[in-house]
Amino acid sequence: MHISEDILIKCKNNDRAAQRQLYEQCHGILKGICTRYTKDESEVGALLNLGFFKILSGLQSYQSSVPFEAWARRIMINHIIDEYRKNKKLNALVNYQDCEIEESTFIKINETDEKYDAEALIFIIRKLPEPLLSAFNLFAIDGYTHEEIANILSCSIGTSKWYLNQARNKLKQMLENMPDYIHSNYNAKVK
Repeated sequence: MHISEDILIKCKNNDRAAQRQLYEQCHGILKGICTRYTKDESEVGALLNLGFFKILSGLQSYQSSVPFEAWARRIMINHIIDEYRKNKKLNALVNYQDCEIEESTFIKINETDEKYDAEALIFIIRKLPEPLLSAFNLFAIDGYTHEEIANILSCSIGTSKWYLNQARNKLKQMLENMPDYIHSNYNAKVK
């Protein structure tokens, strides 16, 4: 995504046409981030719009030495994390002590890549329950450490590791036991 300096200057000056143009250019990438963190399409739209508003509101502090896409992604992820924290009471968080995770329980993604395309994998990942979905996305996709995830989700590092392990186990189980279900539901949703 390449955003011209001219558009950013106009957006900082509250030019509505430039803000719309920026929204259209960022929409795909930012919606993809939101889609990874929630199952409800209407919630995706709400997260996207409020997150984009935060991007527009924060443009005055944007430094052109940082790539705009990286900056906008960080704002969106932080917004999603803030929303998660606000709704945390609705999500049942269980605190588990540090647990040993056997490497044999990890999913071999390269084998899975051969069977499913990226959209089908996102569809499968979105079937994970909260907070497993958030922990998996933060670790496997956005590159957060367990220490950072524990801080974000207000849990222990052991719980973060447990969430990730549970997410991997559930994904593995879904991929092994329900390929027909996944294909039929994913294909029906795409059509």
